[in-house]
Amino acid sequence: LLGNAALFWIPSFRRDIKVDYASQIAQQVLDPETEVEVLVMAYHSYVQGCCERSVSELLAFLHSRAEMYVNRGHFHLLVRLLVAIPEYHAMEYMFGLLVRHGQLQLLLSEGKRTWQDAACKTYGQHSPLAVALIRYLHAHFPLDLEVQVQVHCCFGMEA
Repeated sequence: LLGNAALFWIPSFRRDIKVDYASQIAQQVLDPETEVEVLVMAYHSYVQGCCERSVSELLAFLHSRAEMYVNRGHFHLLVRLLVAIPEYHAMEYMFGLLVRHGQLQLLLSEGKRTWQDAACKTYGQHSPLAVALIRYLHAHFPLDLEVQVQVHCCFGMEA
């Protein structure tokens, strides 16, 4: 599968899924931006191939990598993942990382742009990202009304 082939270029993922021929691939380390693009490509490959187990493994790997991206200040990579991989229930911890580090606006601006550019947008429908983010904020930051209003206003949602 294309997703498996792509993920073998990420050394830390190779260690997690012990495969015999992984040692044949050069020990090249990808920069974080390229790594994220490979992860996005692998995710979509797995979805098209109906590989639920592989999607689950990939999402678990993302969870382990998110802290590294935050520690390096690569919040734009979390945003890229959230915009490109619509598995919000499994990736909601990224919402919290962005909120706690004051990077929510980055997600809002990119999420709104992506939603507005989507060809499948129909009148009256809300962005799935916005809905997931609002649900997360209601559950984890119920007293932070300013943030919730900010999301509602950004995506044109009624409160």
